[in-house]
Amino acid sequence: MHFPPPCTYGVTAVTDDQLDRALRSIGMGCFVTYLPLFRDGRRSAADIAAELSQFYTAKAATSRTTHARRIIAAGRISDALHRVIASDRVDPAIRQAAQQALAGHST
Repeated sequence: MHFPPPCTYGVTAVTDDQLDRALRSIGMGCFVTYLPLFRDGRRSAADIAAELSQFYTAKAATSRTTHARRIIAAGRISDALHRVIASDRVDPAIRQAAQQALAGHST
């Protein structure tokens, strides 16, 4: 029996509408601020949610982590960062951080 690589097992495509919805659920500022944490494959989703629980309720932290990890697993980081940069409702510091993250993002 053949199984896909672990990083893609169970990952489904994320449509543009789903990406927009996920970014709204996470919050653009949260996504950009915690992107390195969300991308850290050595940390479990539960560990990340526990760290975010300092700033959000446990349920909100888990939801944000799940949505962010889905965007990342689907290979839509660049698309998400472009949406943050293009948003007229995002803080200029977050926009700048998104531009820096996009410049440093290789895939």
